[in-house]
Amino acid sequence: MKYIVSIIFFCVTIQSIGQAKVWMRFGDEALQEGDYYGASQFYLKAWSEDSLYKDLVYKLALAYKGYHYNSKAIEFFKRIELDKTLQIDHLDYLFHLAELYKSEGDYEGAKKYYQKYSRVNKDARSFKYLKTKNELKNYNKIIELLNDTLDVKIENLGPEINTGVAEYYPVWINDSVILYSALKAKNTSPEGLIEDKHYGVKIFLGAQKKGVWKTIQPIQGAFLKDVSYTDGCFDAAGNFYFARKNNFEKYQLCKSKLILNDSTKKWGMDSIVSIRFSDETEQYNFRNPFILEDNNKRYLLFSSDKKGGKGGMDIWYVEEIRKKWGTPKNLGLKINTPGNEVGPFYHISTKQFYFASDWHYGLGGYDVFEVNGNWKTPSSVTNLGVPVNTKANDLYYAPLDSLNGMLTSTRQGAQTDKEAVCCNDLFYYQYPKPKKDSLMLSFEKDSVRNRLQHLLKKFHVTLYFHNDRPNPDSWDTLTPYDYFQTYDAYMDSIPTYQLKNTYRKTSKDSIMALNKINGFFSDYVFKGANDLKQFLKELLQELEGGQKIILTVKGYASPLAKSDYNVHLSLRRIHTLQNYLRKYSEGAFVKYLDETAENGGVLRIKKVPFGENRADSTVSDNYYNTKLSVYSKEASLERKIEIVKLELIEDLIPKDQFTVDLDSLETRFNLGLLDTNQFEWRFNLQNNSSETIFITDAELSCHCLSTKRKKWKLEPGETEPLDVKFDLKGYKGKLGRRVTLNMSDGTKRYITILMEIPN
Repeated sequence: MKYIVSIIFFCVTIQSIGQAKVWMRFGDEALQEGDYYGASQFYLKAWSEDSLYKDLVYKLALAYKGYHYNSKAIEFFKRIELDKTLQIDHLDYLFHLAELYKSEGDYEGAKKYYQKYSRVNKDARSFKYLKTKNELKNYNKIIELLNDTLDVKIENLGPEINTGVAEYYPVWINDSVILYSALKAKNTSPEGLIEDKHYGVKIFLGAQKKGVWKTIQPIQGAFLKDVSYTDGCFDAAGNFYFARKNNFEKYQLCKSKLILNDSTKKWGMDSIVSIRFSDETEQYNFRNPFILEDNNKRYLLFSSDKKGGKGGMDIWYVEEIRKKWGTPKNLGLKINTPGNEVGPFYHISTKQFYFASDWHYGLGGYDVFEVNGNWKTPSSVTNLGVPVNTKANDLYYAPLDSLNGMLTSTRQGAQTDKEAVCCNDLFYYQYPKPKKDSLMLSFEKDSVRNRLQHLLKKFHVTLYFHNDRPNPDSWDTLTPYDYFQTYDAYMDSIPTYQLKNTYRKTSKDSIMALNKINGFFSDYVFKGANDLKQFLKELLQELEGGQKIILTVKGYASPLAKSDYNVHLSLRRIHTLQNYLRKYSEGAFVKYLDETAENGGVLRIKKVPFGENRADSTVSDNYYNTKLSVYSKEASLERKIEIVKLELIEDLIPKDQFTVDLDSLETRFNLGLLDTNQFEWRFNLQNNSSETIFITDAELSCHCLSTKRKKWKLEPGETEPLDVKFDLKGYKGKLGRRVTLNMSDGTKRYITILMEIPN
């Protein structure tokens, strides 16, 4: 920046001359470049030389306003209000005071000054006139927003990411890694002035480690040296789109890929491709790229001040046609205004389109809005409300999923090295899980059950094996192999099966036998493997929705071996499926199999070796005639495992007298006359309310009772087991015992158990 270099070279000269106009010139340059804090420092030096210098009060007020030192900005604009001479030159001080009061959350004060300004500015074409009319029109909407606060948790990412300057525009890589843009200086003066020769915005890599977000490294490259680059998004192919400043100090859209340097272990960008739509592209700013795929069409959205817009920065879109970007189109007046609209973001899962605006009805500078209707032809926009939006700037809304995400804000709690909250920080937001009534939960569970049954019937997954595979001649019930390892070996054996089935047959019979065994491999073995892949894809979606599922697998074997050996063989075959589940899609099922998924999803495998019906009695069990007992289609059809049931775990919990309704203060059970004094009994804790229930402890009335688990979290409609061990040695006659459940709200639930031990 020119003024930075100037202050370094002419510092001594200024001190010797001591002229306010020199400091004013530096302040004007800083103000023009958007360095409001730097401008304020230069203007203060001018103030110390000559406090009556022309326009100094007004410019100092603008500088304070620019970096959100609102109390000082109001103080200096108020000086103008008290000076008739200054008012003549700066009538818009009323407009600035109105904006400042709004940014302080004093909406009544803002309304008063907007009304005053509307009486002195009659230029109906000016921006400030239109803005004033718009604010007065939206006053009641703003008050309504304040009275409708949402239950959203919002937290600053902390000092390891956020600094005293500016961090903004989060881009999710996964749930613990982001890219973000930041204005970070290496060298600053004691007054807070930037002394770096090349000072600009860079994109950084950040990651969450042990619950703390930290900056990892800047994303660098040969084409990014000594230049500002910011914003960003990824497309499905892994291309990274961002904005980079050109020689005209305008941001232009670019495309690259992130690569990891093998020697330095640092992430950077390879060659950069500029994205241009016409020869005049370099004259305007192009920011906030976002790739959107909709109805098999691909679009690039961005914000720009290019000609043809409705105001300052507008949101535009351009369609990709035959791998080339077409002509950009403005999103229209439902979104774009005389103000600024930035940060387009389309959330694929929820099909919601978000953006930020400093014109639509809002609480502060920029507010975040969602679009109602189709993103290209919206019917209206809705303010996301408090606390997503505040009296400060809130923008660059980036959802991770339907409940969690990040945004950029200058709200209270932002990090700053200056007297005021001047700069953007990254904040994490979290919406609560929506509460559902019991009727809705019942409908949802019925829908899940129907989907599971449809999934089972749609694929009817059956998997086939070669004789005595895996691990021949073994009595183990486990195997190191997964199903597709056995499948590949089975398919490799097709020539052997063809030979065995055609040996010593006439040409006609040979062709029939060949077609028969080939049909088995294509219609059964290959189809089963393909069905499994499709089945698991849809099953994973149910688990990602938090369902708790039991998958029952039945195993069969040909009658060549004895029954007890075949039971072990069937268990090994079922185990190949379990092994494949753990490998599928980079371990996507592991957290559900281990029951550690944060969303509560569970997948349990129920093994039924040998099934309910044994092998077909017509299949040969002649050990010496392997052509029939091993290689025939009839024998091959018997060597299989089959997914026979998909059920919700809660449906398998007995709905009997041992269910504890947690809405009841006390539940009594009579176990009757017992024939043993050592046993374990399961009680089913059931949440029939519409609220999540937390049980913090289980107190047992006697040392003769014990339970491994003492804490539970039950979502509405859920049932969880309470297993209690009884050791009643030495006790006789009629007995009573109690389990006390301590709830998180301080209340208790009592389970009273009556029984009788024979004398």
